[in-house]
Amino acid sequence: MIDYPALARTTIDTYQSRLEDIRTDRNLSDEGKSAKITALFDQSKAKIDGYRDKYINARRKRRDALQRELFGRATDSNVLAYRDAHDRVARLAALSTTQSAQALAEAHTMLRQAEISGDELLVKAIAATAYAEGWDSVLNAYITNHPETADKFAELVNISAGLDAQDIFGDWDNMSAFDLVVPREYTGVRPAGAAIL
Repeated sequence: MIDYPALARTTIDTYQSRLEDIRTDRNLSDEGKSAKITALFDQSKAKIDGYRDKYINARRKRRDALQRELFGRATDSNVLAYRDAHDRVARLAALSTTQSAQALAEAHTMLRQAEISGDELLVKAIAATAYAEGWDSVLNAYITNHPETADKFAELVNISAGLDAQDIFGDWDNMSAFDLVVPREYTGVRPAGAAIL
């Protein structure tokens, strides 16, 4: 995957260097400096915003690919069984809102039975619901039985941080790379919530 946060950081470094050059240019009037700084900021901001959008899109695509790989998907030959498995587990998820202990116990039992009978679609439906509902004990039981999925689940949790709820703090280290501070000389339309340098 392309390192969009690194590209954004490089763009910001270049921007800051050029900003300082414009600020110290004795051949420019204050108005000339403001005009050049505004153009520089707008150009750099557009580039960084593009990197941010590509980064988020790449993370969403990777998350979706991991979910398909870990939880399966319906095909022409298994669509009814797939729906049935997900419907059965959805009833447990609905039960968990009022009787969480009972729902977890039933999910564990259903997982054991599906594993014994070799019902892979039901096993993956249980794993998908356990992941979505935050049923850690059920998900850990699944991972124990399928240790080859542990790294993929860890990646899924990591890559999903900040995507599901548009919570930038879930991926703060990378998302902060896309912040460009508005210079005090900027004369354009200021981005909402932008800090001024």
